[in-house]
Amino acid sequence: MSRKWIIRTVAAAILVLAALITLSACSSDDDGGDDGAGVTGVAEITERFQGLPQSGQTVGEENAPVEIVEYGDMQCPFCATAAESLNPQILDELVRTGDAKLTFVPVAFIGPDSETGALAVLAAANQDLTWNLTEILFANQGDENSGWLSEDFARDAAAAAGLDLATFDEDFQADETVEALFDSRERFTSDEGSGTPHYVVRGPNGQQIIPGQPTIEDLQQAVQEVS
Repeated sequence: MSRKWIIRTVAAAILVLAALITLSACSSDDDGGDDGAGVTGVAEITERFQGLPQSGQTVGEENAPVEIVEYGDMQCPFCATAAESLNPQILDELVRTGDAKLTFVPVAFIGPDSETGALAVLAAANQDLTWNLTEILFANQGDENSGWLSEDFARDAAAAAGLDLATFDEDFQADETVEALFDSRERFTSDEGSGTPHYVVRGPNGQQIIPGQPTIEDLQQAVQEVS
């Protein structure tokens, strides 16, 4: 083997390696905060719930005097807006203060993706991570009935949320999870739900039903009145 051939081979290898490094750097810079498997926003959402106790579908202190229930469809764009702008305010100004706890109840009426998402967040309740998964799915929401919320993507989002996937897979397929979805629909109907998001504020002095997109001031006033 000639010295000239060796030099050319090494030089070519160096060029390939440099190209791969450049491609990797570009991917890291341009992925918009991708946390793996096409799931974005995970770090921010994880931080949002840091230090808050979760039990089932509820985040906040168990003995909080008021419960705020949010009904949502995982494909609802208005629910995604609430997840981004309103819910962080609820967590900071009502849940972290101990004035209220926040419960998410999924409903599914927009299409098949809605049902997949609802079953996923109900399955996550068994690991006390419903809220993390719910907010991650809303942060990655696609067009309605476009097939964006497949079982594979729900599973990727569950992994990103920190769920044990073996347990999640079992719970996602469980009859009990399907029954929980039927129960959620009945709760939605009994709470006069017709669209999402739909909020119900319950306390020792009664309840208030707040359909649509309330402001944090609307919810603070409702919490005060039912406390």
